[in-house]
Amino acid sequence: MRLFLARHARVEPDAVQGSVWRPSFPRLARAMRGGTGVDCAENSLSDRGLAQAHYLGEILGAVQPRIDRVLCAPGPECRATAGALQSRLSAEVRVCEPLDAGAPVAEALALLHEHANARSLVIVGANPLLGELLTTLAGGIGARHLTVRQGELVELHVRIAQPIGTGRILRRWRLEALERVGAGLPLRRSA
Repeated sequence: MRLFLARHARVEPDAVQGSVWRPSFPRLARAMRGGTGVDCAENSLSDRGLAQAHYLGEILGAVQPRIDRVLCAPGPECRATAGALQSRLSAEVRVCEPLDAGAPVAEALALLHEHANARSLVIVGANPLLGELLTTLAGGIGARHLTVRQGELVELHVRIAQPIGTGRILRRWRLEALERVGAGLPLRRSA
């Protein structure tokens, strides 16, 4: 299976705690209204984050024109990122509780097994779960921790029958990496 892991795009810098940017409570409250649907109208993404999310949608549309499913963590920044991706793809987005940032990686692996018939799958999530899932798939249990940066897309090939340690990272994309090297082409790989 071709699996794409997308970490949510940059959030509004309304409130800062240390060096970590966090959306403000009123923005979170507005973004969480409306149940489990994906609504991009009111979200916690910054203008930069929206640009990142649309860029990832363009990449997905160019690299894998047919996405079978998009699974999304329930957080407002993840739902907003998935909503922006959905505007570029024809796949339906499904919000999944097992992809919540604090959920055990075993629940995310079980979710992969539920979608074993998909040829291509996108998971939109947040750390620490997304980093743990990437580490488990590409390195196996006890491997050196891998990360997924905000607004980054990681493409893997995974054997769903035995996913732990069988994932092979094919490519990674991130808008900021393109800008640093001055490339204007959307399909250049990030460093």
